[in-house]
Amino acid sequence: NGSFRLPNLGINTYAAHIGVRYFPVSSQVDRVARNYDRLPNRWLVHARFSIGYNEYQVPDGPHYPVYLGSVFVSRRYAGKNKVYAGVGGAYYSSVYHFLRNNEVLVGKEKQNSWEGSVFVGNEFLIGRFGLVLEVGVPFKRTHLAEDFDIEKLGYKYYILQREEGPIKELTIHTFIKAVNLEASVIEFGTGVAI
Repeated sequence: NGSFRLPNLGINTYAAHIGVRYFPVSSQVDRVARNYDRLPNRWLVHARFSIGYNEYQVPDGPHYPVYLGSVFVSRRYAGKNKVYAGVGGAYYSSVYHFLRNNEVLVGKEKQNSWEGSVFVGNEFLIGRFGLVLEVGVPFKRTHLAEDFDIEKLGYKYYILQREEGPIKELTIHTFIKAVNLEASVIEFGTGVAI
């Protein structure tokens, strides 16, 4: 549940599916062959902004906002994929309130409530949708964190997707952010590329 509610049990179960397929006419249909122009490989500069909420330490406690942002460069390849790298940051207001309420690092609560990371990722493009896989390493941690790596998995929807003009892409996205393979926040946001 991305720590939106505690306890975050993280229970994963195996499942099986049984299905039935019905073809009203025939299962042997002629394929429609379309030749699409291959998109050129190109470099873009992106900015991404997100917000998420989580509970901290207390089940059924208050939800604290998490503000996330990143700047990165991408290169499209094979017409349907993007590889990218950049820097990102996240400000955890739950950490700020914890430090403030417990009088830890008095006067330095804000600067110890954010994390910064460098990351690389790949995006698989399927029309206006993109499936995002990302992994990063923190260069600055919050006071309470002992994270060694940061992962993100999610999708993007392209509101604007073009080859010409000052703004090439405008997206909305949903990611689940994990720290040390444990989900920490579900983030919702928007991004722009030039």
